[in-house]
Amino acid sequence: MSKDIGISVEELVLEEREFLHEVSNHTSIAHGMINIVLKKMKAGQEIDEKLLSKQQKAIDALNKQMRLMKDRRNLLHTRS
Repeated sequence: MSKDIGISVEELVLEEREFLHEVSNHTSIAHGMINIVLKKMKAGQEIDEKLLSKQQKAIDALNKQMRLMKDRRNLLHTRS
């Protein structure tokens, strides 16, 4: 049974747009960093601090994305 949360459809849509924007940003960062590292590894480039830094940025972005999704899921559970 749904709880009356007093939020309009327009407000929900705006929340979802913001959520998807944040998730998309972190996905783009991770995708870009992983692609750069993969291309350099395929080209036989030695793994150095710059490549490791890019991998760390990718992991950080994915961790933020996971937190956003967990928080959103929890919020939606409280509203249902």
